[in-house]
Amino acid sequence: MPTPFISVIFVSYQQKAFVGEALRSILQQDYPAFEVIIGDDGSQDGTREVIAQELASYQGPVKIAFFPATANLGLKRNINRCVAAAQGEIMVMAAGDDVSQRQRLSQVADFFAQHPKAYAVYHNARIIGAQGELLRAQWYKEPQPQVYRFELRSSNLHQHLPYCGATASYRAPVLKNFPPLMHDGGGEDNICALRALLLGEAWILPTVAVDWRWHGANISHGRRLTAAKDTASVLKRLAGWALGQKIHRRAQLRDLDYAAKQGLATVPVVQRARQLVKHIFYLNTLKYHCTHPHGRWGTVWFAARKVLVFSPRSFFKEISQVMKAVAKKLLPPMLRAKVLNPFNK
Repeated sequence: MPTPFISVIFVSYQQKAFVGEALRSILQQDYPAFEVIIGDDGSQDGTREVIAQELASYQGPVKIAFFPATANLGLKRNINRCVAAAQGEIMVMAAGDDVSQRQRLSQVADFFAQHPKAYAVYHNARIIGAQGELLRAQWYKEPQPQVYRFELRSSNLHQHLPYCGATASYRAPVLKNFPPLMHDGGGEDNICALRALLLGEAWILPTVAVDWRWHGANISHGRRLTAAKDTASVLKRLAGWALGQKIHRRAQLRDLDYAAKQGLATVPVVQRARQLVKHIFYLNTLKYHCTHPHGRWGTVWFAARKVLVFSPRSFFKEISQVMKAVAKKLLPPMLRAKVLNPFNK
């Protein structure tokens, strides 16, 4: 079986305390054919210096590219420049605060070789804290591999794929055959998951391959507010999740148009996906205004009507989602924050 060349896209920002361990875990992989593309995004806390020290002490054969210091670019611009320099058939995502198991790349290469229709693979992860303490033994609960494909009858854009960017690996076309990631907010995983489903299959694997660190400064799940924060701040933070899902709309529609023009997806798939993008936008508009302390009732009713007329096949599901969102809106702000706070990892 041929050995595919892998590019590890290693991105860091303000992660001095963790980046040395994270980078070593990549450089010590047991896989023979890979490169590491390191993009530090303008860190000012000594992260770059730690990376430089690790590279100076490394004596192995892995090809390494370390971009010169720049001003802060933002996550997606940083990823774009790394992808542009990458030569691999497979792109493995790695962050400066997570730790990869030594067999991660070998497992990724073997799986892609055995599943030619797979374009995205998400391994399981252990959740660890700032000091490496175990917070959760595994992120995904399914004991068997799960495969996801784009189904026209589905009412979910990502087909209920529980993608996790911290453990993601992609075939190169997911990042190379589409335009560079748009520089709006949010992470790359939402867009890459959709691209993978347009091109073929996405898989969730039960094998733990990454220690995913939650330490209070993560982009999404780990950015916890302390109990000392006021209720309004907690609700604004929680509402930010729905806002983050809304802002992907422009990038999703652009990628769908591109996929249709280039023949990367069929016309029915693109048309259905565009409908689902619109649905997600209004559903998250509803959730945002039902969570934010200054959410507007007028927008709640407008978005609710848009959600309810989305699809006769999922009408009762839409009613349930609208009722849950409005019920939270009716709660006093302090109680609303307590009800929603368990999601804030």
